[in-house]
Amino acid sequence: MPIIELQMKASAFLTMQRNVLRNLAICPPVLPAVYGVQIVMDRIEFGNSALRHNKPASFTTLYDEDGELIPTPYQPEGFQTQLAQDVRVYLTTLAEILAHPNATPTLVPLTATLVYDLNFFPLDHECYLQANINAVEFGPLPFLPPPFNPLNSLPPDIMDQIKSFMIQQLRLFAPGGTAPVGLDALPKQMPFINAGISVDAQMQFIAIRVQVGGASNMNSDRPWTDFYKGFITNRLQGNDFSFFIESNLLTEKIKYEVYTNLPSDDNLEAFPNCVYSHSEGKAVLTIDVLIIYHLYRNSYLDIDVKVEADPKVAIELTVAHPNQVTIDFDFSHLLDSDDPLVNFAFTFLNTLGIPLQEILLVIAGYYILPELKKNVSDDCKKISDTHMQCTRGINTPLAPGSLQTTLTKLVTFDDGLAFAGTLNVIDLTAAVISTAIREFKITVPSISCGAASISLVAAFKKNPQGFGVLTARGFIQNSGTAPMRLCRPFVVMRGAAGPFPLQNIIPDSGMAPFDIAINIAAPDTNYYNAPYTLDLLVKTSGGTRLLRFNPPPKITDKDYEKLTAGLLVKIGNCEVLVDEWARLHRGYNPLWGPRPTGAEIVHHQWEIIVTGLKTGEKVALLGVQNQEITSGISSGGPLRLMAVVPPAAENELSIKHVAAHSLIAGIESIFSNTDDEPHGENRKGIEVRQTLLTYQGSMPLRGKCKKLLPVNILNRQCVVAVVEDNIVLYDFSKPNVPVAIKSWRIDGVHGVINWQGALLSYGDEGMQWCNYAKNDAKHKLDSVCTPVKDVAANQRKLYAITFDEIRVYSQRLCHIASARVEHALCITALGDKLIIGGYEGLTIVHRENMKHCHNHMGKLHITNLRPAFANEPGLFIAKLADGSAKAFRLNGNIPEIVSDFNDEPWHNNSVLLGDLVVKVAKDPSIFDLYTTGKTELA
Repeated sequence: MPIIELQMKASAFLTMQRNVLRNLAICPPVLPAVYGVQIVMDRIEFGNSALRHNKPASFTTLYDEDGELIPTPYQPEGFQTQLAQDVRVYLTTLAEILAHPNATPTLVPLTATLVYDLNFFPLDHECYLQANINAVEFGPLPFLPPPFNPLNSLPPDIMDQIKSFMIQQLRLFAPGGTAPVGLDALPKQMPFINAGISVDAQMQFIAIRVQVGGASNMNSDRPWTDFYKGFITNRLQGNDFSFFIESNLLTEKIKYEVYTNLPSDDNLEAFPNCVYSHSEGKAVLTIDVLIIYHLYRNSYLDIDVKVEADPKVAIELTVAHPNQVTIDFDFSHLLDSDDPLVNFAFTFLNTLGIPLQEILLVIAGYYILPELKKNVSDDCKKISDTHMQCTRGINTPLAPGSLQTTLTKLVTFDDGLAFAGTLNVIDLTAAVISTAIREFKITVPSISCGAASISLVAAFKKNPQGFGVLTARGFIQNSGTAPMRLCRPFVVMRGAAGPFPLQNIIPDSGMAPFDIAINIAAPDTNYYNAPYTLDLLVKTSGGTRLLRFNPPPKITDKDYEKLTAGLLVKIGNCEVLVDEWARLHRGYNPLWGPRPTGAEIVHHQWEIIVTGLKTGEKVALLGVQNQEITSGISSGGPLRLMAVVPPAAENELSIKHVAAHSLIAGIESIFSNTDDEPHGENRKGIEVRQTLLTYQGSMPLRGKCKKLLPVNILNRQCVVAVVEDNIVLYDFSKPNVPVAIKSWRIDGVHGVINWQGALLSYGDEGMQWCNYAKNDAKHKLDSVCTPVKDVAANQRKLYAITFDEIRVYSQRLCHIASARVEHALCITALGDKLIIGGYEGLTIVHRENMKHCHNHMGKLHITNLRPAFANEPGLFIAKLADGSAKAFRLNGNIPEIVSDFNDEPWHNNSVLLGDLVVKVAKDPSIFDLYTTGKTELA
């Protein structure tokens, strides 16, 4: 009965499960009022947890009888593996919250224990982990204090609703409670017959086991009975985790691989054999193949002239360095270096494609799951004429702040080997809300140093009551390390339709800590005749609190005069800034404003808009080493530049004017804002916008990522990643727990688009639909076999770049038109135009009249095109073969260069999902996740 088995320390497993639940950041449900008392579920906290293994249970084992899997004559008996999780639900009342503004109300804890039944089972060449809540065991019901009057205990229907909410929402492993572990990566020739989960008799470790093959044994229930009763061989040997592979599984797999990799010849007979041995942390697999080749055979004369050989290869496995498997091949017994056995030895690593880390992370409740066989960088070197050494580096999975695995050693046993290592698990602390406020004060309206700012003064003088000049701030902090979610919307208890409109109350993030910015115009006289506070009810997964702000101060005509003067001072500062920047020709170093709340890893996103430039003038953004990051040449309108840089104090970014005129007088004439110049759209100015990007973590992928695509599938935010010969669909509906929900194996795939309500892939083998739901089965009949380099589409037509032309396809992928375009590599659609890039620059084609092509920028070698990641429409970015990039604006049929980038723009290989940025890292086999803060003006 060959098996593979993952064992993990019980303490690490339990910590992972608590983290899974704490990471959910669940918004509590609304409970009904009872006898006039509005009970509020303030928050849910997860305390201690434990494994249970004392509930008798029967299990099922199968065996093969004449090609059919049927139950064994006797079924194993044992104990159900359970997880008991302590839960504390804090209750209060709405009246109590309202009675304690800017403070914590009286909270009453309701204790319970959630009992999960844990199961592990095979299905269709995959194995699944499952956790179902079997029971909710409530502790003693709390006595309700006076704020709950007239209630003194919780009514049964409230208890039932709390219990129902827990069963529905507090899932492990996956939103549905069941998650695949990634064993489908193993070859189909390795069938999974039986699988299970259990705990050792001393309750020290948890084990999940898979029986691979060995299906003819009708007595396989016996070892499974021992397993379910807790009689399990300890494979940890002091480590945090261990992934055990039985030796006969390896040897049989190797014999099969050797046999299938030998040449196909009717005169060749091969009898492969493999023997496992071990010594001092080294596993040795010795392969020998008896090869018989029949030179001449004559059955009638009973003649058989043959030659025989018995070559051997010794394969030695070790873990000499963390996260690195070393394999030594000894070819000393081989005379012919071209022997197929040698060729097999070079690909031996692929036979170890068991996704260890994927299983670990499924257990941990995360779905950022690499496949071990994909996440590698093989390095082979020849030690001598008969000795080859290969190493495999393993990208250890890292889920933000919660789990890191390190492979540290190879543990060997008489019956197999185990990859073992350590788990760095941080026990998250419960999220709890804390609040602070800053009362209303009179403030000068925000402005930029752009051209339109001067007109703001005139508008303010004309109608100051239309401007937000009263500001207040609310601060929501999280005193725990588990995430805390904002449960929207806010509730304005009074005055939402009057002085305190909800649209003027804006949080800067959906996750704590966050600030609430309140910016309102001056209330009318009726309000000040009977003023009242702003009571803002804020509901989070860490608690519900009332923020109370005193009535805003009354604004007098004298105050408005001061505000007007303040506006003029700001405009004057802009005048000095712009004139000095232009005349002195030194560059302007704006100071960074937005600050992180803690020790987060951040990047700074700068967006610079320069107005008043004449055609041909250039502005550059310089980095901390005075190197040019990006530059742009004005076409007469506003010039927009964007850059993302790491924080570097005051000189992290400089805005430099590189004028087309060389004389200082010329520069002054261009930039100086004189009194005689009309205050119109051509006013000179610089507007600086700053956005904080906060790093949230990384996700290892299944290979190097070629392209990303945001899609909305079944009302869930998703990202499609095109990796090596695979398309993987990730569900980001819970940004802190992304889920890899589906993948498609497509050899030679180049990319994918979301078209006609489904995913359409394209590449070396043409185009085909990737079906992610039953209702899109209609697409299965449509496909294109012509190799496709890149595609663009509108609602009704699809445009594909093939070997030497652009082809137009209908909604059902019928070829309806063509136009010859040589040396093309990429395409994007912009309005009624198609922009095509390639070895000979850009080609502009009208979508409805493809006979007329306009060629431009012939010296550029363009490898990729995409719309610009910016607020200005009509821009697109071209990536060049040398790694640089250019941003273009289309003027009729003529592309105009508006920006140059020395490196590919930061946002060019990313997608934006609300305030979450999913970006391909420098290592293209990894996603980086960032959240965007509120954009501020410098």
